Amino acid sequence: MADVNADNGWRLVWSDEFSGAAGSAPDPGKWGYDIGGTGWGNNEKQFYTNSTNNAYLDGDGHLVIKAVKENHEGMQYTSARLVTRTKGDWTYGRVEVRAKLPSGKGMWPAIWMLPTDWEYGSWPISGEIDIMEQRGSDPLKVMGTIHFGNPWKYIGSDYKLPDAGYHVYAVEWESQEIRWYVDGNLYQTRKVNEWYSSGGQSPAPFNKRFHILLNVAVGGNFDGDPDGSTTFPQTMMVDYVRVYERSATSATPGAPAGTTANLPAKIEAEGYSAMSGVQTENTADSGGGQNVGWIEAGDWMDYKVNVPEAGGYTVEYRVASPGATGQIQLKSGSSVLATTAVPNTGGWQNWQTVSATVQLGAGQQTLRVFAGGGGFNLNWINFSRPQSHNLLANPGFETGDVTGWFEWHNSVSAQKVDKDQPHQGSYKLTHWASGAYQQITAQKVNVPNGLYQASVWVRSSGGQKALKLYAKDYGGAELSGDVGSSPVTEYRKVTIDNIQVTSGHIEIGVWNDANANNWAAFDDFELVKK
Repeated sequence: MADVNADNGWRLVWSDEFSGAAGSAPDPGKWGYDIGGTGWGNNEKQFYTNSTNNAYLDGDGHLVIKAVKENHEGMQYTSARLVTRTKGDWTYGRVEVRAKLPSGKGMWPAIWMLPTDWEYGSWPISGEIDIMEQRGSDPLKVMGTIHFGNPWKYIGSDYKLPDAGYHVYAVEWESQEIRWYVDGNLYQTRKVNEWYSSGGQSPAPFNKRFHILLNVAVGGNFDGDPDGSTTFPQTMMVDYVRVYERSATSATPGAPAGTTANLPAKIEAEGYSAMSGVQTENTADSGGGQNVGWIEAGDWMDYKVNVPEAGGYTVEYRVASPGATGQIQLKSGSSVLATTAVPNTGGWQNWQTVSATVQLGAGQQTLRVFAGGGGFNLNWINFSRPQSHNLLANPGFETGDVTGWFEWHNSVSAQKVDKDQPHQGSYKLTHWASGAYQQITAQKVNVPNGLYQASVWVRSSGGQKALKLYAKDYGGAELSGDVGSSPVTEYRKVTIDNIQVTSGHIEIGVWNDANANNWAAFDDFELVKK
């Protein structure tokens, strides 16, 4: 297979080589999970979990996605569906995955992509790119497909594998065509005039940011259900996932590679790991060096950071502009963490510092500085911790899931993370079920002994038997902040003050004892030391 690198027009911008310890979970800075057992629109028979029983590293450089025959939450099998949503998404590029597939009637492994923001409408209007799908009953035939249109339409082709071992599945996705490869062999090309979207002009819908999914489904409409010949467990082994972009849209020759900054830290603007549309020049700002210039609306720069502790940070931008049209959005994946206006500083080299407050999750990640409006220069970015910072991980669920939180429920899980009317950011937590339910969503954290305050923003349908924020396991009696049983139509902040921690740890959560169809929305949890 030909090398894919800068020599033939592609530059590696994201990858996972799955090099962790045996039995460990995939890198949470790169992968999240879709969880549930709803059939996923295809009458599938598995319940997707985030357990290392279903998705783990084997210690030899592989990700294992394992489907197990076991009853769980009313489904007959468990498996895993990993997603890069909010952790990595792209518009155009080459996505390459080396994998070994399962076999057996009813098995349905897939390597595919979905839109992150569904800007043109619900499925299939916003599109779907299937890099590889396989029917377990015909394990040497794989398919590549795109889904689009309203009504639904799909087009694709298939490829015959020479054996059941590891193979490299790739898509090269550009504005005017999409190409499918197996082991470097081109087997399908689809042109822009073959697809469409009722939600937008050509080349819609495949001109927006998409993220990667890896999963093993069991049963359903694609290959039918397993029969007596299908053995379990079944596994898909993934050697690596790599994403490339055309060199012309990434960093210019000689630009710094962008080392990972451990926050809090000051980052020179030219220290990006990837960019689009900008250039560098010598700066007249104090300290000398270079600044990034020629920033227009839609340009961006990516910076690799390691966040040792989740919570609130202050981000400062050193900017210069002869006008007042500039705007900076700090983004993580598709989520906008903060928006900051760039003022008229009086010239291209007259420098001022502007700032915003952001919530960051822990771990290694890539943050994007996106120009919502152009006409400014940028010299540096500085991340610092406020004196009182949020001690909770993922407090606003901006990972798109419940990473960092645990749950308890009495029957079926009533919690989900969604985008419907968050307090701020892109996501919130919702409790709802069609029947009566009891649900806890909570987080335990180790903290120094001292005085603390906990809070959460809440909306509610009303009608619950009990709905409250609580604090316990801190060395004293359980404390609570009641929401009450009346409807809360606008977000209201519920607070527990003066929590005297003496045990070195605390549990903060919400308790919901609800009747059928009662709902509650929670966002922007906070635990701060006073």
